Amino acid sequence: MTRFTNKAHLAQAVLESMCFQVNDVVDSMHKDAGEKGEVKNEMGEFLLRVDGGATVNNLLMQIQLAICSFRMRMSCQTLVKFQSSVC
Repeated sequence: MTRFTNKAHLAQAVLESMCFQVNDVVDSMHKDAGEKGEVKNEMGEFLLRVDGGATVNNLLMQIQLAICSFRMRMSCQTLVKFQSSVC
């Protein structure tokens, strides 16, 4: 950090750290479970399904895609649940 670091830099660092933690957990789960614990899409690729409040942050999802080596699918119900709880 320097004296030129602002709130935006800190916010991006927090988002990046969340993505690196998720990537570490998924890698560990891959090693522990092996082939039998994977959910694959129709092309045989590993697919991570994401859901929850953090998934509404587009920057977080973009960073996660850039860091990880697998595809992600976001649940459509996430947005519906989020909107219905606000209304």
